[in-house]
Amino acid sequence: MTPLLQRLAEGDRRSPGAAAAVADMVLEQPVMQEELFDGLSTADAATCARIVRVLLQVAETDAALMQPYKDRVLHEWPDHPQWEIRMHGCQILPLLHLRPADVDAAYAAFETYLADRSSIVRTCAMQAMVDLLPRASERREEVTQRIQRLTETGTAAMRARGRHLLAHLDRTAR
Repeated sequence: MTPLLQRLAEGDRRSPGAAAAVADMVLEQPVMQEELFDGLSTADAATCARIVRVLLQVAETDAALMQPYKDRVLHEWPDHPQWEIRMHGCQILPLLHLRPADVDAAYAAFETYLADRSSIVRTCAMQAMVDLLPRASERREEVTQRIQRLTETGTAAMRARGRHLLAHLDRTAR
């Protein structure tokens, strides 16, 4: 394990560990991202959870740094066995510059996430579908109907998020 990944390996799975410090390092030296992406396939679950937390922090600060890894997030993360990676994929994709074909792939990923066994992943997928609507206005009615159904049938967290999202969709329709 590399020194960077060792730094992220410290602590239990629920702890952010050194994620914020490593995110700052990556923002200063973006070449480190490759090491993090490689670590997703080799590290233990706790380290993977922190790696993807770092990548989300990087994307939130400077989404352009994540752009070269867009295809990995779009095509590899939906099938990743770890829920934290799928959850953060929902949060990262709307931050990236996406071509029309990428938007279609993102919505396909979100549909996959809506069938996830993790309620957190399903809830984040609902949010991501709405977050991406400014670049996919033709999907507005379809997404609104999907959110309405999930608000009626989903878990408590999904129903709560759905009510918030439906109110947002209603406000922005005007």
